[in-house]
Amino acid sequence: MFFWVQVALIPAASAQEIVLEGVLSLAHRGAVTGTEAFKLTGSEHGFRLVSQGRMSIRDGEVTWVTRALYSPELYPLEYELEKRTSTISAVTRVICSATDQGFSVEIYRNGTPRVSTVLRGQNPALLDEDVVSHYVILALRLWIYGGGEFTALVPQARAAVPLRAEPEGLSAFHAPWGDEVAQRWRLTLAGEEVLLYEHAGEFLWAEVPRAGLSAWRSDLFPSLLRPYRIQVEMSLPSGAREENVRFASESIAGTLLLPAGRGPFPAVLFIPGTGEVNRDGSAPGKPAAIFRELAYSLAQAGFASLRYDKRGVGESDGDLSSASLSDLRSDAGNALSWLMSRPEVNSVFVVGHSEGALHALALAGEIEVAGLVLLGIPVRPLGEVLPWQLETALRAAGAPEERISRELKKLRGFINFVRKDSGDWDDYTPDELRTELPGYSPEELEGMRKTSLRWWREALGFDPVAAVRKVEVPLLAVNGGVDIRVPPEDAFRLAEAAREAGNLDALGIVIPVMNHWLRFQPE
Repeated sequence: MFFWVQVALIPAASAQEIVLEGVLSLAHRGAVTGTEAFKLTGSEHGFRLVSQGRMSIRDGEVTWVTRALYSPELYPLEYELEKRTSTISAVTRVICSATDQGFSVEIYRNGTPRVSTVLRGQNPALLDEDVVSHYVILALRLWIYGGGEFTALVPQARAAVPLRAEPEGLSAFHAPWGDEVAQRWRLTLAGEEVLLYEHAGEFLWAEVPRAGLSAWRSDLFPSLLRPYRIQVEMSLPSGAREENVRFASESIAGTLLLPAGRGPFPAVLFIPGTGEVNRDGSAPGKPAAIFRELAYSLAQAGFASLRYDKRGVGESDGDLSSASLSDLRSDAGNALSWLMSRPEVNSVFVVGHSEGALHALALAGEIEVAGLVLLGIPVRPLGEVLPWQLETALRAAGAPEERISRELKKLRGFINFVRKDSGDWDDYTPDELRTELPGYSPEELEGMRKTSLRWWREALGFDPVAAVRKVEVPLLAVNGGVDIRVPPEDAFRLAEAAREAGNLDALGIVIPVMNHWLRFQPE
């Protein structure tokens, strides 16, 4: 994500506002066995999912009605299932609550307590038997927060089983209205493998290959979808070699890639963007690996490259949460100096993504490099980009005007707080922060502490136009047409500012269906 505002990605709405609704079809080895209609509503206080389904079974039919409440972070709070067959009728109820030790879970069947336990430090996810609508919530959680380890609650079985979710890249498929793309996730649920496909958090379809089970959004698609192209990770080109290296007094770790041949080679330094970004250009929940893919492609063209873990990330030492913008720029400068000193290298180009593009822009005005490529870069100051980013993301999520106004007011209050502040987070008590930043929850404030106030002050004071006027080397600015982190047209405006300052080798490009992570994303 460029800069911040996790809340912008959560499609919450005012009371009773519909977030998602649709119909799911269930199938076994291609034959439809049932359907489930669902509706997800939300407010700033959380989400409510209701569903009604039916499915053919060997001796008749089973029907069910569900109601579930979720926190704003999409953790399950309450769940009730009414299930009927020709012979039985049962009500299962679950109550979850956060405790100091983890999550407390109570399960009742027909009003009788059956299970009371505490899941210690685990991510609870509700995935009950037969209830496919629970995967609608899981898809949304994976899109917002990324994969990892979860504990799946299966109330009808009175069980809690391990769940692991891993991203597997993008899959292109044919929809009735044209080509689309979905993120594919591989779920391992108590030893069973499930493939889940979502687009921007919206569940599209899922499969359990070994069991021949599948489910899909039949209100959108007449039949189960099949991807016609699956993104395949690039491999190291033949003859190229990679070396793990350290620089900046051994504190920063990275990978030096040398292409096939004897050299010396032109080289590229990759500077990562905001947040916990590793040398490959991936961050928690965003396994983009954009730098690794670019490095491998450039190696095929004869370019060496250096990519590195940000301080406090991966194998690099340090504390990212206490770093200022100038600290991170110093790390990038050390990487540039180290690469320039290598005997295998005869020239260096700098490629920066998101925040890394700002570092690249600043360094190119101070150190002579061969050229500059800026990916996902704004031309406007951060104080203008943040409100644009927040409003754009909230509108894309379908938020009402009242919530947009409220969130923008909170954001402007934060910006004013940073501009008048001269300390850091530890200089304030929790009560002082609540006074200075009204409207922010304790959880939001805790998340904001991952980035130092020093970083914020320096970032708000950085002027991309002033920086680009100092750049005299060839410059290429590339933004995505569906980027909601930075205004796409800023690539043109930055290149224009460079040309006005006398750099005629400046070009801006907008790729229409590319997002901030340089991925294909149809509008």
